[in-house]
Amino acid sequence: MLVDVLGAAATVGLIMFYIPQVIAMHRARELRGFSLPAWVSLLVAVICLTLVGLLADLKLLMAANVVSTVAVTYAIVQIVRKG
Repeated sequence: MLVDVLGAAATVGLIMFYIPQVIAMHRARELRGFSLPAWVSLLVAVICLTLVGLLADLKLLMAANVVSTVAVTYAIVQIVRKG
């Protein structure tokens, strides 16, 4: 139970960090100041958290991080295109 709560809290914290940034990236014409290596590191982290959710059978953690993986991948594509 504690693992579920901690996993959910970590996932919510990650989402609260990057979703406003992804929205700003979507709206911006150019993306100066966004670090591609940092976003790639975040992508690695959310993929790892997805795998943890899969291996530990934590469906909420897995589902949330699948969504996170899509959003972070979108951000990376935006940085590459507009950066």
